[in-house]
Amino acid sequence: MSLRLGFLCDPFATLVRGRDSTLELISEARLRGHSAWVFEQRDLLASSRGAWVRARSVDAPATLATSTASLCPLDSFDALLLRKDPPVDLEFIQASMLAGLARGPLLVNDPMALRDCNEKLFALQFPELIPPTLIASDPAALRTQLHEWAEGAVLKPLDGHGGRGIVVTSRRDRNLDALLELYTARGTKPALVQAYLPEVRLGDKRILMVDGEPRGAFLRVPPPHGNRCNLAAGGTAAPTELTAHDLSICERVGPALRARGLLLVGLDVIGRHLVEINVTSPGGLVDAAALGGARVAAEVIELIERKQRAGCGAAGQNRMPG
Repeated sequence: MSLRLGFLCDPFATLVRGRDSTLELISEARLRGHSAWVFEQRDLLASSRGAWVRARSVDAPATLATSTASLCPLDSFDALLLRKDPPVDLEFIQASMLAGLARGPLLVNDPMALRDCNEKLFALQFPELIPPTLIASDPAALRTQLHEWAEGAVLKPLDGHGGRGIVVTSRRDRNLDALLELYTARGTKPALVQAYLPEVRLGDKRILMVDGEPRGAFLRVPPPHGNRCNLAAGGTAAPTELTAHDLSICERVGPALRARGLLLVGLDVIGRHLVEINVTSPGGLVDAAALGGARVAAEVIELIERKQRAGCGAAGQNRMPG
């Protein structure tokens, strides 16, 4: 069965060969005999007669070669993989709505879930798993909470990604008031403070979930001079194994992912705590394969094949019943 797969992604020529998870998925799809087409947010269009996209077929992922753009109905694809990197801004939200007009393809991940499940806020639905956390717009409230944590705190913007804007601070930080004013835009937007976890020095574990099940993992270790584990912010990847506690986190979160049609997700775990649930464009497929032999890209394409054989397309059919 040859499938026609569309990939909403960043400009194709900017994807990094040998590193980018979207390219890994495209390569796996083509190895299995499927065609892959790429497009950007600006290539989507719709009218009362339906939704279309100007897409390019990928001729050779290794050289980033594509064909001339063709105007294609969204429903001409068997699956649409929504792989645009964050931030989830207005343009992203509008693009997800346009992609959601498709009624035939399987959507990976479900556009409604991409809009609803902020990667910092979604984890709050599992309070027993996360570190002590407060999200507020009031700098005084954030300061009061932070003063209770002797080990310090991590301060994050809610719309950050790739480690951008993450700082470690404490009640002794002379810049604390200025930081809280900056991150809350003087009390007009929410920011997140979370108790600092010393275990982060050993690494932040990225667990890749496919259809609610763990399929690969690796550690992201911060540099000696920094606190951020993200590979885009100077962290390095290292092999790891899933502990019994890691698996219990996956078992707790997995049903919620399936219920929302979140078929490819990255959980971030530090020590015994879940800190983020990455749904927008989870990365790390290449590292999980290189360091642990995980076949995450193959698992995703195989899942699409199974769901297509079962007739699970868009319009909510990729969500778990009930």
